[in-house]
Amino acid sequence: MVGNHTYSHSISYNEGAENFLDDVQRCNQVLKSILGDQYSSKLMRFPGGYLGHGNRLVPYRDAVVKAGYTYVDWNDETGDAEGSNPAVPVLMNNLKVNTASASSDSVVVLMHNAGPKKNTVQALPEVI
Repeated sequence: MVGNHTYSHSISYNEGAENFLDDVQRCNQVLKSILGDQYSSKLMRFPGGYLGHGNRLVPYRDAVVKAGYTYVDWNDETGDAEGSNPAVPVLMNNLKVNTASASSDSVVVLMHNAGPKKNTVQALPEVI
């Protein structure tokens, strides 16, 4: 399933909940143009993650829930955003340390697919 992560990926959350929801809808249009008219997902993840931002994002959460979305957040990471391109053993160690301390029965791993993240791609089979 392909979920929505917004069109602009703004993590400042200064645009207001209504404009934020417009950004989510704009991303849906792009996804539909790529995946076809049958694409209809109501799954999303907030840019920057939701859980770490406290009550300031409640209006944004309420807006997406009212629009019919379910949101998911990551609770573990490889740390691939730290540094320029951490080595695979570093990424895997970060994941193991973070997973061991996770307080949830399920683990949602944050990884990035930007061009310079070559080691992230190399680590993916081991992560899976």
